This record gives sequence, C-alpha cells and structure tokens, in this order.
Amino acid sequence: MHEPRKHHFDTARRLLHYLKGAPGQGLLFSSNGPLHLTAYCDANWARRPFTRSSDIGYYIFLGRPFLGTTTYQPVDIPWIAPTYKPTPRFPANKTEPQVSFAELSTKFPATLDSTISVEVARPEEVRNQSDAEKAKLEEMLVIRRIEFPANVPVRFDVYVNDDASSPSEQDKSEFVGSFVHVRHRHGHIIKTKLTSGITQLLEDLGDAKDGSVVVTLVLRNGEGKITIVDSPSSFLLASLTGACNLWM
Repeated sequence: MHEPRKHHFDTARRLLHYLKGAPGQGLLFSSNGPLHLTAYCDANWARRPFTRSSDIGYYIFLGRPFLGTTTYQPVDIPWIAPTYKPTPRFPANKTEPQVSFAELSTKFPATLDSTISVEVARPEEVRNQSDAEKAKLEEMLVIRRIEFPANVPVRFDVYVNDDASSPSEQDKSEFVGSFVHVRHRHGHIIKTKLTSGITQLLEDLGDAKDGSVVVTLVLRNGEGKITIVDSPSSFLLASLTGACNLWM
C-alpha cells in the first residue's frame, strides 16, 4: 500500500484481533488444487416486502474453498417517518368472511395453512365512543393464543376489511401489521399473542361505526405449523398516546 491511512490500520487490527481469537478456524486448500478466483452475484432490487430494500447475494470461491456473504442496499422507508400517514385503499371487492361470528366457537383452534378471513364483532361501547373517549381508550385487535414450534420461521400479515385475494401493500390503511418469528435452535412450542391498536385505522377506512370487521390473516411462512387457538377479538384498552401498537 503506497498511501496507508488510519482506516487501513484499523482494518488490520480488526483482522488480527479475529485471527487471535479463532486459531482453530481457517480454510483448507489442496496441495494440488487450482487457486482460481470465481465469483457469482445475484441482486434482487427492492424485493424485501416491508422495507423495499435490495438484497444482494454473492458467492466467492478461491479454488474450492468458499468465501461468501449477503448484504442489502439501504433505501428510504417513508411509512416509518413520524409524519407519515397511511392512505386507505378502499378495495372494490371486500372479502366476505370465511368464518362468521356465529361460527367462531366451532372453527377454532385452527391451523393456519392458507389465507383465512374471520368476522370479528365489535362491542357497542367501542362503536359509540366520542372523540374524547377515543383519545383515552384505544380499540385493540387481539389474537390471544398463537402456537408454533420455535425452530420454524413463521410470518403472517394481518388486514382489516381488505380484499384477501389481492391484499394491500404495507403503506395502506387496511394493513394492520405482521406477526414474525425468527427460527430458534430448539423445537419447543411457543405460545404467544398478537395485539394491535385499530382505532385510527377504522377512522381512516370510515368503518368506525360498523358492528363488525373482517380480519384477514395472510400466511407468508410456516404453512401448517401455526395454530390459532382463540379467534380474533376486539376490546378497549387505556392508552396514554391515543393510537398505539403492541406486539406481544
């Protein structure tokens, strides 16, 4: 290096620190094998479904040993900005519930192996809130018992009053949120719940006075591994900030 700088020195120190801490690791090269450098790259621009960032995967071979990594290209995410407000989609074909309110007790527990739409009744005290009450009490959509193996990656998206055959993008008001679990080593059964505030969402959709809403769960990962033990329901919860989202 004909023009060394401080960042070159810092990089060398980090490399030496790693080598000192991992003396048993390394790459094995055959004494008679070729040492040709081969690289493969695959770029999926803006393919991440939530952040719209770009995945870039590349694989590098020096002879036969493998060197590789995956990175992503950061992009602006407008809908996480404090001033951003989602806009309603108002789909032309709102989904009719596959499970009506009257059938909830006979349809759950249910295994989530495809998209399912459920009618959720809203209590009268929820529908008749004044603006002052809405500032203090948040209407919550809750799925109380979700069960799945810890060693399976799972994800499903939640929508309210949307077209289940063609769900909205994440920047639309009909999109409530996503339930995501990253795979763990152990296979024990995780039991958890999902809770999310929907007061402002229903205001945006013009459905705040409706007696029920259609909640759609769209499976993304974990087909046949997720059990919804209790049906979705709606209730009021004291809120210090008005609209709030809780994922538990």
